Amino acid sequence: MESELDLSERRLSLPTIWRVIGGMGIAAVALCLLAAALGSEGPLIFVAMIAGIVALITFGVIITSIVGLSRRPDDRGFFAASLIGAIVLLPVSLLSSLIAVLFASGPAIAPWGRPLRIRGKMVHPELRPGGAWAAGPSPEVDGLSPATREALATLWHHDAQKEHASVPAFSRLAWLLAGLGAPAELLEETHRAGVQEIDHARRCFALAGGYAGASLTVEPIPEILQAPLGVGRDPLLAVALESLRDGCLVEDFNADVAAIAAEHARDPAARELATIIARDEREHAALAWAVVAWCVEVGGERMRRAIAEAADDLPKEGPKAYADHEAAIVAAADPQAMIDHGRVPAERWAGIYARRRALTCARVKAMLAGAPATDAARAA
Repeated sequence: MESELDLSERRLSLPTIWRVIGGMGIAAVALCLLAAALGSEGPLIFVAMIAGIVALITFGVIITSIVGLSRRPDDRGFFAASLIGAIVLLPVSLLSSLIAVLFASGPAIAPWGRPLRIRGKMVHPELRPGGAWAAGPSPEVDGLSPATREALATLWHHDAQKEHASVPAFSRLAWLLAGLGAPAELLEETHRAGVQEIDHARRCFALAGGYAGASLTVEPIPEILQAPLGVGRDPLLAVALESLRDGCLVEDFNADVAAIAAEHARDPAARELATIIARDEREHAALAWAVVAWCVEVGGERMRRAIAEAADDLPKEGPKAYADHEAAIVAAADPQAMIDHGRVPAERWAGIYARRRALTCARVKAMLAGAPATDAARAA
């Protein structure tokens, strides 16, 4: 026979308590997994907050139940059930919160080009056989081992995907700047940057195809056709913060890495491409600084505070030289040959990024203080 407990003139069964507690735990995990599947930072942060609140409430239930067990003999069954249920729910809610936070604080920046973000998730095209996007010099592959060629093809194809995604990213920026009434010069430079990214993507595909012995091209990106602009209720602030992170920091960092690659590359095609990317990405960073300066001019003190806070919150860790699933492929390659063909060793990336982040933060402070950027700061 089902045991029942009297509480505040309502009859509550132990199985009902367990259903409620179990339902809360399942709901917390389901919300977390759903938000992670959507890949949106906003829902994930919301889930983390909810799971954190559930954890705090659960702590309260545990304390109340322990006290109730000692002071309310008539309700010990209820308090015992509550205590057991809370102990079960606590790790579930904490785990849900942790998962949500980890997903929400996932890769904030991308290693090449201005990242294309849709609903908070970085997006790039998938690849298929074809040569429609390959246009540029081919590398010299004589003497390269099959493992090294595979690694080079993999990494340059990855770069080609990112460069391709930068094209609609700049188109979106131009759309937003036009909507905000930005000066003609900013729109002109934004469109020029998009055209440069097309050239980068073509050259990356040509280089990668030379290493692979076969060309790949892009699949459609249907997310673009369904995506909102994703700027919320304050488009000016969104443009300013995105430009600070994706342009002032990331694209200057891209230029840093590409310049080092060009300096050490021996292959003519790889060296030429790295030189072009270094030059163009530096120009894209300069455009981003101009966009941020215009946003501050238009937005006034509110925008100045927001930019200062955003600079302090720039990601402490930068992008990796390659994805985790590519590590084994790269490990099998000849390290010197990778450098000769335009790849900067992975162990150097963290130091390059730390330096660029420090320079970015210093330049933000100088800009907000009204001090002009020095020639050295611009060139650094």
